[in-house]
Amino acid sequence: MLGGHANSKLFSVIREEKGLCYSIYSYLNSHHGVLSITTGVDASRIKDAQESILDVIASFQQNIVSDELIEQTKAYLIHQITTNLDKQSIYIERALRNHLYSETYDLKKRIESINNVTKEDIMYVANKLKLVMIHQVKEAQS
Repeated sequence: MLGGHANSKLFSVIREEKGLCYSIYSYLNSHHGVLSITTGVDASRIKDAQESILDVIASFQQNIVSDELIEQTKAYLIHQITTNLDKQSIYIERALRNHLYSETYDLKKRIESINNVTKEDIMYVANKLKLVMIHQVKEAQS
C-alpha cells in the first residue's frame, strides 16, 4: 500500500500530487523486519519529500486508508504472487524460508491471508514502524 504500484499511497502523493520524483516504492526485507522506501529526489527537495513520506505513514497510523486502496492493493498483490510463481528467484526465496522457518508455501493460504487483512491490521503495523531516514545525495553527472 505504501509503494510498488501506481495506485500506492506514496506514488499518488509524492509523485502525482507533489511532483517530487519519478518513481517511489517500498519493499519489505522480511528476514530483518525492515521496510525500505526508495526514491530519487532533487537535493533541494529532500526535506519536502521526507515530510511528505512521514505524512503518508501518519495517515496509515491514524487509519485514514480508503477501502478502495485496500482492495486495489490486495488485487495487485494477488496478481503479483500468481504471475511470479514460475520465477527462479521466487523458488529460491521459498526454499530459504522453508529452510529457515520450516514453513511450507501454500498459495491458497497466502491469498486467503491477503484477503483477510483489515484496516485495523494496517493501522497496527503502521504504528509499529520505527522510522530512520537515510539520505544519499549524488551530484548529477553532465
